[in-house]
Amino acid sequence: MSNVVDFLEALSLDARALSEAEYRQAVEQTGFDTATRQALLARNTATLNALLGARATVMAFILPAEDEPDTERPDTDDPDGEPKEGEHDPHSNVLAA
Repeated sequence: MSNVVDFLEALSLDARALSEAEYRQAVEQTGFDTATRQALLARNTATLNALLGARATVMAFILPAEDEPDTERPDTDDPDGEPKEGEHDPHSNVLAA
């Protein structure tokens, strides 16, 4: 499996787009089994996923830690909420000329 992933990664790192003939030649030179080469040539991701034992759907979540309070940093360091001198107040609709 990692050889197939390495092959696909190498293709993605090359900024030059391969022609269909160049892609076919690159796949044929890999030495992968026939089914894997056919899936790559057909650009059949479902078959390739099945051959590699990969999951069709992957989900990722980021959840805040339960023991940490939700602290949102204010836009300013001034306790009065006023921007420091020379700083732009992002909440102000007044434009300086």
